[in-house]
Amino acid sequence: MDTSSCNISTGQFFTTLNLQQYTDVIDFTGTVTAEVKNKDIESFLHHHFPANDVPKNVRDNFFKVLYRYIPNKDCKSVDITPISNELNESLVLADARCIADVHVKYLGNMGVKMALSIPVIMHNKLWGIVACQNKQPTYYHPSDRVNSRLLVDNFSMQVALLEAREKNRRQQDLLELNNELEEQIKSFNTLPSLFKKNGLDLNKKMDTLGFAAYIEGEMICVGKTPSKSEIKTLYNWLIKKGSSYVIQIDDVVDELPEASSYTCPVYGALLVRFLKTDLGFVMFFRDEFVKSITWAGNPDELIKIYGSKSKYYPRSSFSSWRQTVKGKSKPWEKDTVDFAEMFRQVIADKWLQLMLHEKLRLDHLTKVYNRSYLDEYINNTKKERRKNNLPISVAMLDIDDFKKLNDTYGHPFGDRVLKEIASIFKHGVRAEDIVCRYGGEEFLAVLESCSQDMSKRIMQKVLDIIRNTIFKNADNKEIRSTASIGISILDNNKKALTTIIKEADNALYEAKSLGKDRVVVYNPKQKGDAE
Repeated sequence: MDTSSCNISTGQFFTTLNLQQYTDVIDFTGTVTAEVKNKDIESFLHHHFPANDVPKNVRDNFFKVLYRYIPNKDCKSVDITPISNELNESLVLADARCIADVHVKYLGNMGVKMALSIPVIMHNKLWGIVACQNKQPTYYHPSDRVNSRLLVDNFSMQVALLEAREKNRRQQDLLELNNELEEQIKSFNTLPSLFKKNGLDLNKKMDTLGFAAYIEGEMICVGKTPSKSEIKTLYNWLIKKGSSYVIQIDDVVDELPEASSYTCPVYGALLVRFLKTDLGFVMFFRDEFVKSITWAGNPDELIKIYGSKSKYYPRSSFSSWRQTVKGKSKPWEKDTVDFAEMFRQVIADKWLQLMLHEKLRLDHLTKVYNRSYLDEYINNTKKERRKNNLPISVAMLDIDDFKKLNDTYGHPFGDRVLKEIASIFKHGVRAEDIVCRYGGEEFLAVLESCSQDMSKRIMQKVLDIIRNTIFKNADNKEIRSTASIGISILDNNKKALTTIIKEADNALYEAKSLGKDRVVVYNPKQKGDAE
């Protein structure tokens, strides 16, 4: 929020007036963001003041009083003994109450004798303080003090209005980013593909060195990142920080010193967990951001030892004291964190969409693709097949004597055999191939860019595994099963894939006729080539 346009003039009452804003509501470090002063007065604009300058009890009292007024720090105090606690509390909040010795010394070290402090309250929080001072004792009429508070309250309302407009702008920008992101991910059919080459350019949006996405068991690193093992260590450390979907930290090295020695040193990290499940996460990394802070005096000059006792004394000088801050990243901006929250929701929605779509594609029992997906695949890849003119193999597998297994050992045992053989078939082909349940005990595999010889070798290995697999029924009896496979090859664009599937089915029938437990390649001139 830009407060530099704060226009309250000094006059006969004040030699300096500044607005000290609490830029960090956690440790209440104050920063002078606006200032009006006489020419001969030292400037504190953009200087930082530590939280100890306004102790917590004083900050709390600002919610109970209109202002805090000290006409002359050198006034002699008069002791008053209240007759009740209620009266004592009223005296503590009175305009003319005595100030603590430490505050007298504080004003003296600043070369100030008169001070008026007016709180800026925003959303029931102490947002800042308007500090008015004079080097000479000055009487400021009560009506002028109240009017000053009214001016500050009006300023608070103006700032609240600006913040509301800024919030509305950020929400509008976020909505546009959301629509843009949703449009981008429409073309991706799997979550890992979102983050791979030519995927989403997240480093630019997040202002980061790099990011790592762990999706469905796969780690994808983009830009400058630590090693995969270092990323897992960092993840396990970050999730202990809280249960939020988004966790950000800009001082990683303070708590995890080894992060400075990672393959890519990490000083700031932002973790996005999609569903707090095994779905995965995205972690963004920031490098060290060295910055210089100007303090009004040395902030560490707080405790002084006199004799055998330690006593608090304010720092003796308020001259500019420069501090270089290292070992941290640039703080994570609110807009960046908001984008991360939005991004998490979009990815979670996309995952649920893909999961539902995938569920509709899968056979309920065997968890391989169903016949409906095969039809979808044939239609969606027709143009690509014609364009690339690459060989495609179709393999049709049927479990031998499956009806006999079902009748002899029961349907639950038959279901276990179906699931196990479907799994063997799925893992026996290549990762890029598709396997679906064609019907009953029949399964079909489509192997793109796969020659006849390679198809035969793959299918023979599948049958070898099935042949050597031992199934056990409810009585723990060991039972073996076999399967037969028919193969057909599409090596030109003259045939439709549906025709090749029929040819593979004919080859399967031939394998059954030749004695089962074998692979037969379709040959229109002969009955088949069996192995």
